[in-house]
Amino acid sequence: MRIIVLTAISLLFCLISAAQVKSVRVIAPELPVLENSMFECVYSHIEYDADLDRDNCKDEILQLGRNYGCFMPYGTYKSDSVVQSMDKNARNALTFTQLNNNVHVVYGWGEYDWILFDLKGQSLSHVVGRSGGRYEEAMPAQELEFLEGEATFMGYKCRKARCTFRGREWTAWYCPEIKLPYGSWKLRGLPGFILAASDSTGAQTYTAIGLRTKPTPIYMSRRHGEVRLMKREDCARVVKDICFTACKPAWERYNEDSVDFPRPALKHLYYVPHELDMNLE
Repeated sequence: MRIIVLTAISLLFCLISAAQVKSVRVIAPELPVLENSMFECVYSHIEYDADLDRDNCKDEILQLGRNYGCFMPYGTYKSDSVVQSMDKNARNALTFTQLNNNVHVVYGWGEYDWILFDLKGQSLSHVVGRSGGRYEEAMPAQELEFLEGEATFMGYKCRKARCTFRGREWTAWYCPEIKLPYGSWKLRGLPGFILAASDSTGAQTYTAIGLRTKPTPIYMSRRHGEVRLMKREDCARVVKDICFTACKPAWERYNEDSVDFPRPALKHLYYVPHELDMNLE
């Protein structure tokens, strides 16, 4: 009888807790606006994990202003725009369920990589999604080599260049007509805007799918102040550890009892790092 009562109390507690989570107010503060963008490019980004033989496709956006630039998932950009367009009372009245169903599910989560470029100070701050941290560094230099060849992207004629950067060799297509020395992710330094880029292994591919000059706010990410400052190597090490240890318990259960436990779908989580110049052992 005592066990039944305790079980009932536990179930009641769980139901109350679940109801509280669904109705709890999510404080969505007004994000600081660094400045308005002057130019934006949306990229289709395809990552290929050769070990899993799987593609991961997503859209990302680069915002450029006079003093700052920001590179992030397009879903983060849209979610921030929707939430920040609300007045303070509407933002503060959001429940977890409303924020999830009406914003994040529709536009995407804001839990991934976010890079802020200080264009005048020539430095960057990179919030590394899975690591729970961020790192800061001077805008990294890249070895550039100009090649023969032309191609057209988004109706713009582009020239070809090669860039060796942090363990990967990139082929970049830049447009001299758009006189901005920037591009996808951290690629930069060419005499024109980069509209497409891919690395020699096929693991990383960026292609511009949208350009616009209508000003929109460049927001300071809320997570920038919430995550801890770390070294670049430590952020990368945490991400790798998570990707290769998350599936281990499921594999251990399956190896011990393949009858009662299904075979896991993946050997490990999707893992395609941009930078290969670090010893993460």
